[in-house]
Amino acid sequence: MEAITTHNEQSTGLNFIPFRPAPGDETAVASIVRKMLHYHILRVQLEGSRPWMDNHVRLVARRRAKQVRLKGFAEEREAIDAKIRVIYDDEMLRREGTRIAYFIARDQLEEALAYEEEIVAVAVNHSLYGTEFEDMAIAA
Repeated sequence: MEAITTHNEQSTGLNFIPFRPAPGDETAVASIVRKMLHYHILRVQLEGSRPWMDNHVRLVARRRAKQVRLKGFAEEREAIDAKIRVIYDDEMLRREGTRIAYFIARDQLEEALAYEEEIVAVAVNHSLYGTEFEDMAIAA
């Protein structure tokens, strides 16, 4: 069990537009935001799977979620050290990660991927350019 991380419309055959950050700061912030979002998706998937999940699988999934989160924090530290402005709302990522996990659980993969790309784009614009979340329309 793993969050969907492939964002290439040619490889998935799904109809969505991946967020393509500009090289440099946008790419760094997008990677951090995506990892933090994936952590929340994995967390929700893990919590929702408890009744039937094998203990070993649950342990591996928890370890994977923790690794994703730690990697995100490490990248955040590197970006800050490189003087890149990294600001994200973890509560918003938690909320939207939960929504994406439910899309996945309902087998709405195209919606999950499209929504993830939208969240990453919004978070990158907020972090680097100070665009307020209220100024950007997030489709629900």
